[in-house]
Amino acid sequence: MGVIVVASNKGGVGKTTIAILLSEELARRGYRVAVVEADEERHIANYLATRENNDVPCNFTLTSDEDPATLGKTIKTTEAEADIVVVDLPGYGGLSFTRAVARANLVLIPMKPTVMDSNSATNAIEQIAVEEDHLNRPIPHRIVLNMVKDAVAKGNAVGVDGSEKSMRAHLQSHGYSTMEAELTMRRGPFVSFYTYAQTLPEMVTEGHSKSAERAWREIRALTNEVLATMGVSEPEQGDIVALPVESRRMKGATA
Repeated sequence: MGVIVVASNKGGVGKTTIAILLSEELARRGYRVAVVEADEERHIANYLATRENNDVPCNFTLTSDEDPATLGKTIKTTEAEADIVVVDLPGYGGLSFTRAVARANLVLIPMKPTVMDSNSATNAIEQIAVEEDHLNRPIPHRIVLNMVKDAVAKGNAVGVDGSEKSMRAHLQSHGYSTMEAELTMRRGPFVSFYTYAQTLPEMVTEGHSKSAERAWREIRALTNEVLATMGVSEPEQGDIVALPVESRRMKGATA
């Protein structure tokens, strides 16, 4: 059905965490999900190894390929074995980025609302534009805002949170396409997520983190929007439904 590439030119933006949680949620909904891990840190491999050691099922398959020369072929081969392929790239650009993006149906670019992350996201979008020109086709891409201020208060950010307000204005002024669904990435559920190597639904059931339910709600909203953006299926009944893609696209944004 499609290839989702989670990419950033810098680390620390939640890229791998988003890749895992998105893959888990897609698998929960019944899709056959395959993950290609191109990051030499191998956090996803460690996550699945911990689940196996704890005798809990692995909900998606994993292939590791850190070689840019073979990454494109690996992604292509994996597509034949799954409904959706999620590719987790290392936290820098280079040949791995271009090889993966060339096979993508959707590129997600996580970023925190900071100047450094904004510059990194801009660089990623510029690289995608080069690939679009080279391939002579659009490569759909969206920024995913992560570690944001609570949605209720984000419009009235003051003080230190003024930087987030400034970054939102910057993204809009440049016409960058962003996901309506945003992530607060509260520390609690994500520390527990790696500690226990559990899915968010498992964490909610076992009560490891009081914030897990909220984190799961955010991931469900993001998953709904990803599926709608790719045209894969209708959002899951009962979940938060995102606005149609065209109604969110800013003036001048690339598809």
